[in-house]
Amino acid sequence: MRVKIQYSVDLEDVPDQVERLLPSSWEIEEIKGLIEDIEPEASPTAAMKSIDYIRKQLFSLDTRLDDCYSILQGYVGVLSRGEEQPPEQPPEQPSLEDQLKALEGLKGLAAFENMTHTGGSDDSVS
Repeated sequence: MRVKIQYSVDLEDVPDQVERLLPSSWEIEEIKGLIEDIEPEASPTAAMKSIDYIRKQLFSLDTRLDDCYSILQGYVGVLSRGEEQPPEQPPEQPSLEDQLKALEGLKGLAAFENMTHTGGSDDSVS
């Protein structure tokens, strides 16, 4: 099973992180050697197993390359919009006074609703 991992790095560290994810030359050389060693005439079954293993390794490398591509695509997008965007500010919280006014308004609405549904008595709202 494949899972997606996500973590944050500083913008200037993105190229270094991508470089770490790129397949190394020895991985490619290993696959190349496995391909060169395939002998279908000598053992078709062994050749099939080798080919299956190579395909899985190539898929793994392709997936890593696709991840690198996506990361760099996002990186280039950020750079093209200009330098780092300032962090988003959290929405401003209403003052305690505004919250109390809103609560009073809700109490009034509840009293009105109670009066219209119970025939005019607002005993349940204090």
